[in-house]
Amino acid sequence: MKKNDKKSFLLLSNSENATIDDIRKKLLSWMLILLNVWAFPGIILASIEAIQLGQSYLVHIYIFCFLMILAGLIFQKKLPYFIIVLFILLSTFLLGMINLWEYGFSSAAIPIFILLIVLCTVFLGLKSGIYSIGVSIIPMIIFAFLMTNNIITIRIDLMEISRSPIAWLAAIFVLVLCGGILVLSYGMIQHNLLHTLKTVRKQAFDLQIANDKQVEVMHNMTIMMKELRIAKENAEESDKLKTEFIHNISHEVRTPLNGILGFSQLITTPDLSPKDQNNYLDMLKDCSKQLLKVIEDILEISALETKQVVRNESEFCLNSLLQGLLIKFNTQSHEKNISLNLENQLSDDSSMILTDEIKLNKVLANILENAFKFTNEGSIEFGYKIIKNTIELYVKDTGIGIRPENLEKIFERFSQENKELSRSADGIGLGLSIAKENALLIGGNITVESEKDKGTTFFVTIPYKTI
Repeated sequence: MKKNDKKSFLLLSNSENATIDDIRKKLLSWMLILLNVWAFPGIILASIEAIQLGQSYLVHIYIFCFLMILAGLIFQKKLPYFIIVLFILLSTFLLGMINLWEYGFSSAAIPIFILLIVLCTVFLGLKSGIYSIGVSIIPMIIFAFLMTNNIITIRIDLMEISRSPIAWLAAIFVLVLCGGILVLSYGMIQHNLLHTLKTVRKQAFDLQIANDKQVEVMHNMTIMMKELRIAKENAEESDKLKTEFIHNISHEVRTPLNGILGFSQLITTPDLSPKDQNNYLDMLKDCSKQLLKVIEDILEISALETKQVVRNESEFCLNSLLQGLLIKFNTQSHEKNISLNLENQLSDDSSMILTDEIKLNKVLANILENAFKFTNEGSIEFGYKIIKNTIELYVKDTGIGIRPENLEKIFERFSQENKELSRSADGIGLGLSIAKENALLIGGNITVESEKDKGTTFFVTIPYKTI
């Protein structure tokens, strides 16, 4: 037995999962030790006495009983529980019978049979204990009958009292009384122990359920706290972005309005030359276009946010759409001295596709505007290529580039990587957000690759569909 097993036995059980069988096995281990400690000197003394009386056959029986008890102790971990119990019970029964046979009712036979009843009850259960009472009584009745009829005699004069019927009847009565009390007592103890174990298990089960529920509640609370923290951070970020948006939009609206008011007053100046008048009119047009663009962006982002924008697919020539963008931005390329190039992969007939032309045009226009805004020298190239069933459009510039940590952030509403630079270049941080949402609306997506101070490439992928 291990140290923990001994401690468990002394406390009957230190585990809520222990059973009666577990307790019986631990009791059996201790019983084997006690029986061997008691049997070894007892067998030696009994064998010496048997040899002196010329009863050598008793020596063989004593040794046989001792060897069975010793074998149970040695092989208790290898032999089945029932075999070890059988060794102990058989040895006890043989010792009881030999004592009864040789020395009568006044010998140690009755205590040995009582021990047999106790061992049967403890190790095999209540029913086995009841059966063992009968097994113990039957040989005693037979032995008493044989003695009463002088069929057998006790060779020791001290035991002549065993010939009296009153003696063996009293012995049987004592055996039944003691055995019955022991069996009933053990039955009550076992019943109470089982009830206690069942109660402990139920309490442990209820405690485990309560603990699991508590763990689940704590887990849910942790998730809720995390979600609340994220929502709080998002709300704070949204509030911050909206505040910045208001600052930006006030600047973007005020600038063209001031231009419109200023040039409107200048154009009414007396004696204004036709040349100056035309210049002022051009300035008025530019300021009006700038103001109109800001208002259009605000209206479109509002419509996208409220899900009021729908997709209207139609067939059109992709090459023609890109050629129109080339013409539209050609003026800016000349003003900034930036090379603007268009690369078409398909012929006009092969580039007939089915999608929302207006929204695709807005997507590419916003990306090109962003490219011109942050490119001061070099070139801007745009075009497309076919990859399986997908059209991949691209806009590549040699501008200031974007830091890796800001590649996804630039598509958020009112978000700009460098706010000071963006403000000086005009813009309220909605262009790329509008482009992204329009691309998603027509079943596509936008991704970006960039290296700081070396340039940026935007990729717009849409399904390649034709009629």
